[in-house]
Amino acid sequence: MPFQYGEGEDVRLVVSFTNPETGRHYEAGWLGRILPLFSSIGECRARNSYEISLTDSPDGKDRGMINVPSVYFERASPERYERELRQGDRIRLRQAVQGDRESYEAGTLVTVLNTRVEDGIVRHDVAVDFSENLTVTRESLDDDRSGWATVEWSAGADPVIGFAADSPV
Repeated sequence: MPFQYGEGEDVRLVVSFTNPETGRHYEAGWLGRILPLFSSIGECRARNSYEISLTDSPDGKDRGMINVPSVYFERASPERYERELRQGDRIRLRQAVQGDRESYEAGTLVTVLNTRVEDGIVRHDVAVDFSENLTVTRESLDDDRSGWATVEWSAGADPVIGFAADSPV
């Protein structure tokens, strides 16, 4: 079965953002559950935008519902689907990829920034160490993760990659 998000699936926001219409701020790391109230899960998949009920804050504040594209979140389950990648995973390119500034050889180490599923195709935005960001299909990446890193986003800037001290790469 191809990777796709399901109704009732627990997810984690991977980017912080402010809704321009409401001014409400949302933080990376907040948890929620895919809960389509105004459309079916099939419609969510078709438009790549999901209704998510956010988990209340530790002090009981209601964080409400959001409707966001899949690039804003990832699965929160400790188990992974076969070949599933998540933000911060370090992995090597399986094949050469042409970026905007240069070409990257197979074997180049990259960090996963986010994942999205569009038209049944899994795509990842990845950061090449000390260079540019690329968008690649899952098939462009090796099967085995090579380590992990933290990824922090700030408004209007490129993500900051923090390499874990205990990561093998």
